[in-house]
Amino acid sequence: MTIEAEILKALIEHDHFNDEGSMAEGIARRAIDKGYDSLTAKQQAVLDPHLKMSCPGVSDPGENHNECPRLIDGAELLSAIQASSYYGEILCEHCREESDAYTAHWQRIQAE
Repeated sequence: MTIEAEILKALIEHDHFNDEGSMAEGIARRAIDKGYDSLTAKQQAVLDPHLKMSCPGVSDPGENHNECPRLIDGAELLSAIQASSYYGEILCEHCREESDAYTAHWQRIQAE
């Protein structure tokens, strides 16, 4: 399975297309079954925005947002989608690590 198909499958499993209507999800299912390259240019254009996403970034405990500039795609996007249930959104690896550091720091403070 290609990385595009894996990403689309993960997006479906995480209900990403619920707000998009059934057309995008239907095209994604076709890409999974028949291959992304089997889609028409118009069908690919519907799915392309879902294969690259801007990281929304994270805020530190003081509510200072890191304004993450990263674009997530490929294997990193697949990993971010799979981790989104834990983090609540699709974050780049850097922001997931930053969020984990804030959580660990908060747990140390609470333990004291």
